Amino acid sequence: ELWPEAKYTGVDISQEMIDYCGDQWHNKDFQEAEFFCPSFELSIDEAAYDFLICHSVFTHIQLPDAIALLKTIHSLIADGGTASISILDDPTKEDSNFQGCLERVDYNKNFFEGMLVQAGFSIEKIYRNHQLYLGVRKV
Repeated sequence: ELWPEAKYTGVDISQEMIDYCGDQWHNKDFQEAEFFCPSFELSIDEAAYDFLICHSVFTHIQLPDAIALLKTIHSLIADGGTASISILDDPTKEDSNFQGCLERVDYNKNFFEGMLVQAGFSIEKIYRNHQLYLGVRKV
């Protein structure tokens, strides 16, 4: 409602989630894709997005694919654009909120922050809910 002219693009491995998101937003292009491989490429222009959300993704992908995905995210965000990226809050504790159907992958917070910086992001904000959310800006 705040941005009626905004264009939304979404990618998920779940067709159910694609359908849900497609029902919620206008000006949309949502697609199902299996992107747990370094060769995943979106069929969209690079540096096209002002804001990108990547929640509950790194929870399921191993380090080489995580590094590749961060590079892809960096290339998709316009200069000065931002992203919200999440990892599990505290991998050392049993996480009763984890309900994923895929294998769980845990990243140490400091290690993951280093990955973000190496990928070309500055960390602007960190907050917790049931996951650790990192607000980052492309530098």
